[in-house]
Amino acid sequence: MLMRVFPLFILLIGLAISWSLEQARQAAAITTSPIVELHQLPALKIGDWVFRQGTSVESELIANIGQSRFSHIGVVTAIEPEVIITHATTNDDPNYSNQVINSRLIDFSSNQLARRIAIARPQFLSTEQQQRISQHITAKISQPFVLSQRQHPHLYCTTLIADAITEQQPDFSLPWLNLEQAIFRGEYLHPQAFAERTDIEWLYPPTNSSTE
Repeated sequence: MLMRVFPLFILLIGLAISWSLEQARQAAAITTSPIVELHQLPALKIGDWVFRQGTSVESELIANIGQSRFSHIGVVTAIEPEVIITHATTNDDPNYSNQVINSRLIDFSSNQLARRIAIARPQFLSTEQQQRISQHITAKISQPFVLSQRQHPHLYCTTLIADAITEQQPDFSLPWLNLEQAIFRGEYLHPQAFAERTDIEWLYPPTNSSTE
């Protein structure tokens, strides 16, 4: 009797393992899928701003403190052979944590990292300025992420972009948010400051995403 039951037992274990592996494979596929159909996006250009509301507790905290729909922002620095976003981040890529990195748009907008994204084009910058801003930003790749108040050395997602723009347009300015929180004190620059500018064109969604 035992000899007859044993092969059946092995078969059931094998089926259970196969089912578990398939579930894990499907979960991984879901985790890495983009939250938007990238082929449906308008043609992007170097210098476009890509906003993101992240999925982490940290992202929710940043958005709530800044009263923003977004917790993160990056810049398009390449469009061929695929769209590349350069941004200062803590944990988008575990192999390159706490630094300025390049991310493919498909990864930047994966539902592992993003609840929503929006894309805007600054209308106040020329194509030549956008190219130089892109070069300035990509030159910062691998430099460490530094979240600190305005008066101290800093390099995080918004200041990476703001500093690059200011080099090309010295009168460029954004409102900094003065915080008196337990973990944040002083002035910080939030993505909402970029989203509220009136001299940008919203490409995706094609509406004013700063208020929706």
